[in-house]
Amino acid sequence: MHLNLPTFTAFSGFCALALGLFCSSYVFPKLEGYLISKAIALEEGGKAYEAWKNIPFPFKLKVYFFNVTNANDVQMGSKPILREIGPYIYDEFREREVLGINDENDSIRYTQKKNYYFNKDESGCRSEDDIITILHFAIVSMAFKINNISPMALPMLNDSLPLLFPNIKDVFITNSVRKILFDGLEIMCDSEEVDMICEGLRSTPPHTIRPTNDGKGFLLSLFHHMNNTNEGPFEIGRGLKDTVKGKVLSFKENNLLTQWKSSTCNEIRGTDLTINPNLPEVPQKINFFVPDFCRYFSAKFQEELHYFGLKTYIFKTVNLFQSRENCFCEIRSYEEDDDDRLLPNCPPKGTMEVSRCTGSPIVISQPHFLGAEKSLLEFSQGLKPNRDRHGTFIFMEPKTGLALKVKIRIQMNIFLKHYEDVSVLKNVSEGYFPFMWIENGAEVPMNIIEEVKNNFSKLKVFDFAKYVLITGGIIMLGVSIILAMVKDKVVCSCSKKSANSVKRRDYLGRFMNMYSDFEANNGVTLQQQHNVGRYVPNITE
Repeated sequence: MHLNLPTFTAFSGFCALALGLFCSSYVFPKLEGYLISKAIALEEGGKAYEAWKNIPFPFKLKVYFFNVTNANDVQMGSKPILREIGPYIYDEFREREVLGINDENDSIRYTQKKNYYFNKDESGCRSEDDIITILHFAIVSMAFKINNISPMALPMLNDSLPLLFPNIKDVFITNSVRKILFDGLEIMCDSEEVDMICEGLRSTPPHTIRPTNDGKGFLLSLFHHMNNTNEGPFEIGRGLKDTVKGKVLSFKENNLLTQWKSSTCNEIRGTDLTINPNLPEVPQKINFFVPDFCRYFSAKFQEELHYFGLKTYIFKTVNLFQSRENCFCEIRSYEEDDDDRLLPNCPPKGTMEVSRCTGSPIVISQPHFLGAEKSLLEFSQGLKPNRDRHGTFIFMEPKTGLALKVKIRIQMNIFLKHYEDVSVLKNVSEGYFPFMWIENGAEVPMNIIEEVKNNFSKLKVFDFAKYVLITGGIIMLGVSIILAMVKDKVVCSCSKKSANSVKRRDYLGRFMNMYSDFEANNGVTLQQQHNVGRYVPNITE
């Protein structure tokens, strides 16, 4: 057994090292991933499932208005001078009602309801009662639509505007933040002269217009249609079998959108960012679906950092609206050499018209026309694009797919065009006019971040086991080498003290041999000499 000790030690060390390497590269990551997936799985009764149904913290909707400081001059053709006012901050609470779970498809169907509450503390000195002046997007929108359908009807619109909007003086809205966003501005339909326009609003109302309680008119507001109303239904993957966790599989019972001219633009990709798949490898980009604008967007990977102690991937939008995405454009025809052709009528680079989605000719962009054509900044004064302040970004923890910090920023514009037959639009200059931008997103609270960190710390037992196996294996291999060298007498195993003891034993042996010779020659023992007190000669002489 002693002879096989080096071999046994080497074999044991090799097994420990191999096991450590195998577990660290395959077993432990799989086991860790399984435990994390189990903890965040969308299974009924689970903690993650309940948190997904009722998100335990509010999202933040921040609204910035472009207040027009020279309205009278703009009415006569001058460039608008804009002053950004905001943010007006609203807490956005999201609740989901599950309609069904399909185990076979590994999916969940649900509707979502959003509720908005003004946050006075975070809004600071700003109040919902603040009076602002912005472009009257409804008047511009009406003129745009009527001109596209029948330009001959524009004089009728001109006569109808004072009846639809009492006390109208120009092409601007001057009213409170609360009314513009939620409560609504009245559109009067109690006159026969406006019956045709009001009937058109009833048949195909844009999202921003809703009937009054008495049914005699309408209320115009930007966000009322999003407040306390069910959205969906959505269907997303649970990620337990073959689906991608959180991926939107269908919206309003369709796995493709219907607003756009191409299946490419009608694709539904990505998640809604509230629940995402884990990221075992760094992706070049991630997609997220925004139903408010009937499309998905992409954000590219930028860097990796630690956010409050958690490994985090940062994704940013380099250009949120790709240049000249033809399938998102309206189609117009024209004749050239007697050959009818269809060409896209695209807005400028860095913008997108969403009339097919919203029902209004709204053109969206990044705030302050970030990343858009430079010519867009020449129409008005007061815009200063800044990538940090106006760009969209996502902080994502890769092991869980938890979006730690999300900021999606969108600006709303409308093309201001002059029409000779509409008095309030007769002298205005033409250009893309911004009237507001919003930031929608959330930051995961610190208590949830600490909970995630504590759960991750429990998984460090795998790291401990890995290091024990690998380190122990290396040590045992080293010991086996030393044992083998000792066995083959490549090194001596005795100590210095042991060597000195051997030398003393050699000296004592030589002394006893010499004494035996002396005793034989003289016939007397050492003891006898001692007894008679005789001198014992020096045996070394």
